[in-house]
Amino acid sequence: DDRIRARVRRIAPEILFEGGDPSALPLQTRREILYEICEKMASDTFRRDSLDYSAVQRFANVDLVDSIRDILKKYASNDEIIQLMVRMIWLGRFAALRAEIKKLAISKETSLYTRMAAIRGIRSIGQGQDIAEVRGAFIIEEQSLDRSLISELIVDSIPTRDNIEWLLGALAKAKTKERYSVDSLMEEVVNFAQATPIGLLPLFTSGLNKLLNEPPFMEPIYCQVSQKNSWLVKAALTGAERLIRDRRPEAFHSTTLEILQKF
Repeated sequence: DDRIRARVRRIAPEILFEGGDPSALPLQTRREILYEICEKMASDTFRRDSLDYSAVQRFANVDLVDSIRDILKKYASNDEIIQLMVRMIWLGRFAALRAEIKKLAISKETSLYTRMAAIRGIRSIGQGQDIAEVRGAFIIEEQSLDRSLISELIVDSIPTRDNIEWLLGALAKAKTKERYSVDSLMEEVVNFAQATPIGLLPLFTSGLNKLLNEPPFMEPIYCQVSQKNSWLVKAALTGAERLIRDRRPEAFHSTTLEILQKF
């Protein structure tokens, strides 16, 4: 009903995100709705609880690419709007906007959650070189690296020699894990150890062992395991166990034995 739809758009256009099939609306109508919602977000008169992932995905359509690109420029300083656009690019898999979200993924000025969404978008629509560029820029930008971003940058990655060396470098600069906190990085490093080709596994376990040998220790005499990096024991043990199960000669090397001793 055109009259009802027009009234809804005046009162609360975000309702059009909430159900049904917004992709069935005319293109011009969807463009206008998108701009109206961004204007309401910019003026802080927007119901934020209406935008879950499924709602954004229902509204996202490739014919909105030009509008999204325009909104990214127009509201570049509004993180909430930028995050919404990035989620639309990611969930809609808009390959035409790859350069825009790669720029956001690389920039350290991008807020944490927007940057995480941009990295997910790059994983979804980018190429191997794109994620490599993001990783290369990220690892040199700070002395302490955000754990959530490291985790996002290794999800489902292929453990090549270059990726192993990057991850070990990133782990060396990772922020200290907060006590009793839950983050995904430990699980992702364990998954990485499980996926690493057996021929490259000694390189990875050796690097993890070096991080576990960094002082200060949990207990200088009885537990010579790095206080900062002790959370890596499970990933190191995963690699050591794979070497043992595969009856590799490296299972008897000092690195593997040290990991077992630490555990």
